[in-house]
Amino acid sequence: MEQTTIDTWESRARLDERPSKMPTVIYTANAALPVAFDTLLVPFEGANPPALTVAPIEKSADGLDSAFAVTQGKVADLYVFQRAAKAKRMAAQRVAFDGERLFVRRVNGKLRSLVLVNGTNVRVDGKDIVQLAKPVKWLVVEFTKSGRRQYSSEP
Repeated sequence: MEQTTIDTWESRARLDERPSKMPTVIYTANAALPVAFDTLLVPFEGANPPALTVAPIEKSADGLDSAFAVTQGKVADLYVFQRAAKAKRMAAQRVAFDGERLFVRRVNGKLRSLVLVNGTNVRVDGKDIVQLAKPVKWLVVEFTKSGRRQYSSEP
């Protein structure tokens, strides 16, 4: 991995202007295909990144199926990647789902949001959160003070 700067445009609206220097990370690897990179970008203010814990949970031999947890203070995120949509149960994380990808965010131990990709159901902390008759390309569920909000690729 190499940290550098490259010429790039900051936004598509300014493509007719000259590029500017932007901080960049370049990954290089020699590996047999297929290969997967799990990349986590954590935005923060100031010069010092916040305390962050990344814990691998499981990974297939080829790296295309993986799960990891990221904890930052009172925020705990779970990321699960599967090469194909299928049922997955992770008892230690109190999560079960049917899909390709799942993201679960808990704040102070309470479910705050989730994203499901190419799936039909999600169960978190013993509660059915999503139950669909057919797979959806993507689904976002948020839990706020005003209640549950849901966004989907389906109309």
